[in-house]
Amino acid sequence: MSANANPFAVGQKVCLLLTTGQVSTKRFEITKVWRYPTTFRYQLDTGYVADHSELRALEGEMPQGDATTGNLEAPAVAEPAAPDA
Repeated sequence: MSANANPFAVGQKVCLLLTTGQVSTKRFEITKVWRYPTTFRYQLDTGYVADHSELRALEGEMPQGDATTGNLEAPAVAEPAAPDA
């Protein structure tokens, strides 16, 4: 997945993409978002860290915005921590 993809937002409900190509029936909430060199990474409410390509947004789920106008707030994307030198 390219870094140009729009990231999911904190608080958005998503499903995991299973190895069989189907999506999980369990809903997960995104608690943290950060940029990785070629993708976005997400920490879910279970503590699991997933790549952008592993997640699918739920149908009709609009994060932190007005669904009638399509105006969304900018997602909270955490900057990666600087390595200890």
